Amino acid sequence: MNLLEKAFLDSLVTKRWFLHKNRRIKKVVVVHTFDLSEKYALWILELCLDGEENVLYSYPVVKGSASIDLMENPLHFSLFLKTLFQKKCMETDGAFLKAHIESSDFSEALFENGEGQNKEQSNSSIVFPGRCFFKWYRFLNAGVHPEIEAGLFLLKQGFRETSKILAYISYEVGGNSYAVGVVQSYLKTEWTAWDYFGKEQSLELAFLLGKQLASLHSALATMQGSFLDFENERLLSHLNLLKLELATSEKKLAGRSLKAAQELQENFPVLEERVHALLKGPSLSKVSRIHGDLHLGQILFDGQKFLFIDFEGEPVRPLPERREKRPVLIDVAGMIRSFRYASVVFGWKSSSVLEKAFLKGYGGDLSGLSRYVFQKALYEARYELKSRPDWFYIPAEDLLTNTRS
Repeated sequence: MNLLEKAFLDSLVTKRWFLHKNRRIKKVVVVHTFDLSEKYALWILELCLDGEENVLYSYPVVKGSASIDLMENPLHFSLFLKTLFQKKCMETDGAFLKAHIESSDFSEALFENGEGQNKEQSNSSIVFPGRCFFKWYRFLNAGVHPEIEAGLFLLKQGFRETSKILAYISYEVGGNSYAVGVVQSYLKTEWTAWDYFGKEQSLELAFLLGKQLASLHSALATMQGSFLDFENERLLSHLNLLKLELATSEKKLAGRSLKAAQELQENFPVLEERVHALLKGPSLSKVSRIHGDLHLGQILFDGQKFLFIDFEGEPVRPLPERREKRPVLIDVAGMIRSFRYASVVFGWKSSSVLEKAFLKGYGGDLSGLSRYVFQKALYEARYELKSRPDWFYIPAEDLLTNTRS
């Protein structure tokens, strides 16, 4: 690896959207360059990882800039995207970059006065206030993208409590298609549900949120998807991987998180007993296509109603897995866990009254919910260990409560 490659990789691994930080990168290659103009290009990067795995990333480039990543050059947002969509279809070395227009509401004139989004994200996003929202999919997966698929499906179903898919960009090579970016309608809102409930713990709105989630699940009920019933395997996998990851985690933890990790290791046999008891019981509720990564940060509030966004599921999972039918209670459990996170972060005494109001609004058969809440906490513990070790204590202390009950 030469010095230029190393400098580029050193920069790459610092990006929030780079999902392979814990892997050793042996080599990086620009497999395709789409030259949009003298100023702009889109690179498709292939990273060769340890374990002989190769992964693809998209990288929008501003040529000649001190920092070539488009997202660090906001003055170029508008012209870059206008240039990209004006091309409509480009070909280089047997690979294609294509623009797909899905709505008559789309126009290149929407790309004015763009602002980069600074939230923690696994992708890169640009908002054009009052006009549209553009999301780059950085880590590329072959196949139908669930966010685009769900957005188009919900529009046909008449479900209006989400953004509208206006257009998207695909990279196509060797018989495979990869979603690279998507243009969505602008949603005029002042808060995420996380911010709103952090400000005001409204039981009425928690009830409304539950009711709207039930409506979303009703709209998704006829959406196509395979059902493979891997929930027990997922539960056991999270348990076993958490045990391995805890064994090597102490160096990255401190304070409350370190204490929780030590107690969790001491009590892990009890946690294993809890999981094996759950494995013997029923694992299924009603199954359907679901959001798949639902929490208060994936929901907006416009002052009257909630709006659901980011239907891509967990970005590290393969696309076919994110398009499976799964128990609807997984989404419900994600919301319960999110209320519990909010309780800690905002210093509430408890989130239980909001949870009850939310579940009352959702209605339906909730038997088996506690299993999915527990499964989500295991997933969160693993996520926080890797990405936000200072927050590890939040799911870890809830898991410890399970060992004492």
